[in-house]
Amino acid sequence: MFKRIPGTKDILPEEAAGWRRIEAIAQRIFSLYHYQEIRLPLLEEAGLFNRSLGESSEIIQKQMFLVGAQYALRPEATASVVRAYIENNLDKTAGFIKLYYTGAMFRLERPQKGRLRQFHHLGCEAIGCADADLDIEVIALADDLLKNFSLSDYKIKINSLGCCEDKKALRGGLHKGLKDKLAKLCLECRRRFKVNVLRILDCKKEGCREEVGKLDITDSHLCAECKAHFASVKTGLDSLSIDYEVVPHLVRGLDYYTRTVFEITHPNLGSQDALGAGGRYDTLVKELGGPDVGAIGFALGMERLFLVTINQLPVT
Repeated sequence: MFKRIPGTKDILPEEAAGWRRIEAIAQRIFSLYHYQEIRLPLLEEAGLFNRSLGESSEIIQKQMFLVGAQYALRPEATASVVRAYIENNLDKTAGFIKLYYTGAMFRLERPQKGRLRQFHHLGCEAIGCADADLDIEVIALADDLLKNFSLSDYKIKINSLGCCEDKKALRGGLHKGLKDKLAKLCLECRRRFKVNVLRILDCKKEGCREEVGKLDITDSHLCAECKAHFASVKTGLDSLSIDYEVVPHLVRGLDYYTRTVFEITHPNLGSQDALGAGGRYDTLVKELGGPDVGAIGFALGMERLFLVTINQLPVT
């Protein structure tokens, strides 16, 4: 008898109704914010993710589902959306554009609660604007979605990585702060210290989190322009009465992020508590061959949403 592959899940009829409700609510909210749907291929050139996510990222190092040597099942959608934006000349036909998507993603990792090898994201990308007002709108959109899913008790955590030069300064400060503590870090973080020290801030192991917690991480690495940008984001969220927490060690796990990053967590998910995350990626479009434009987006994990909303979803 054949069985499903570990890390995959059958969505049976009684569950599929809940998925449709989530998708219907999301489509309504996205349309209110003037987002248009985009549907993307599951297969992309592996080089797209190598270049956009960073060679040292966990996804590239350990989690890519390769199909032959050239192709990969997509591990996330931002790079695919940017590729579609460039390839289809959306910068010329639409300029600033807001896109949303739903669909399966694939990562070769150990299956656990809320983390499957085939999982689903609900997300959006707004491309063509670098203004702080867009950061505010995108975080407000994520908050609006969760409220419409009848979800409570989640936390929105935000930080600013600054521009590329600011990130270099942050890396330098981390090298200085951690060089005498390597023996207390896990083997993986000792490797990260050499190849991409920012990834240490994203480690979930208790010993590494304890050492990171001892670091005096402030916004001193931010240039004046990036400080002003982040201040505008916080002021805008305050004006909308959106609760958030500034977390200085929040970096996210992908190399393309700049300036504003954010993560949404929920206590019912345990140690792997992220419902979703996102941020600004102002250099990625140009790096992949497109125009020099700002962009920001986020994704929510559908399976994780169901772990905390399954009995709360409104009937439609």
